[in-house]
Amino acid sequence: MLILDSGSIFSVLTSFNCSTQSTIALSCEDNSSTSLSSIFIRDSFAILSVVFLSIFNLYTFVSKPREFIEKLNTSETVFGLDFGDKTIGIAVSDKSLTIATPIITIKRKGYSADLHTLFKLINEYNVGGLVFGLPLSLNGEENERTFKVKKFIKELKLLKEINIELYDERFSSDIVFKTFRKESQSTTKIKKKIDQQAAAYILQGFLDNAKINI
Repeated sequence: MLILDSGSIFSVLTSFNCSTQSTIALSCEDNSSTSLSSIFIRDSFAILSVVFLSIFNLYTFVSKPREFIEKLNTSETVFGLDFGDKTIGIAVSDKSLTIATPIITIKRKGYSADLHTLFKLINEYNVGGLVFGLPLSLNGEENERTFKVKKFIKELKLLKEINIELYDERFSSDIVFKTFRKESQSTTKIKKKIDQQAAAYILQGFLDNAKINI
């Protein structure tokens, strides 16, 4: 709803998937009917431009989940990964590729050690594909964290051939943290699990989208 009173706020909610929501707020000054109309047109165009660019950037980096799932062999599972500077949260799907479950948080020790641990888990859980959370900026553009994820994936591909997908992770950790806080869990307990829970949140969104696009 848009209310064109003096000092009012235009608020547009855009949702790209279950983990991606952003609010764009634009203020409006009441000068005259002519200037108000001009401001409305200008601000509406600005809103549409931001929304379009965000959607465009998102789909530039993220392929269709269904196509990824179809490449897997029967009984193979999928890992969801929340990649960070100090830890890597990991979640796994069930064999029906319906439910994501958090399993472990790896404390990072360098590329070689991290990949060695990851490969052991891949073999243990019969994993046929990896879904990395893609840390984009709010406007959909890449940032320093995006480059770090891509560098890790590059190192991974040098040692192992496996299906890899990038999936928008904006707000995943924040949403998980707030969810646990509502359950009155302590900050200390939340921090111990938040990375693997964020990985499960990312993977669940991916699996849900794959089902929708059947």
